[in-house]
Amino acid sequence: MTRVRRVICEVIDRQPGPVEAERVLREAREIDGLISASSVYRTLASLAEGGFLAGVKGTEDRQVYMRTDPEGKGSGHIVCLDCGKMLPLSGPLLDADRVRQLQQAGFRPEQIQIRVEARCGCSRRNGGNGG
Repeated sequence: MTRVRRVICEVIDRQPGPVEAERVLREAREIDGLISASSVYRTLASLAEGGFLAGVKGTEDRQVYMRTDPEGKGSGHIVCLDCGKMLPLSGPLLDADRVRQLQQAGFRPEQIQIRVEARCGCSRRNGGNGG
């Protein structure tokens, strides 16, 4: 692993939740001012291809990256339609019965991604109608 990739991975690892490439670039450049945007995008793509990150659509169709399930079974998240806050879903994304149904139908799930669009109530707290 190159020093540049190591710095990028360290920046990603420090993030408590989803992260945009621009944030990774900004923080990586604080460590090494020569890190390029293309290095960040290539590293994010490689991590997503390897199953370590999931690229998901955030608010305003902006791509964000979230850690995947360490067992590689999938990723899921909830996004607030009002404020854009994103939270990862934890635990199995499909229950055992659904997995059995898929297998009985001849499917072998390789990747599961679930996106829940909801409202967290932030608009109500700020005087809006909250949807």
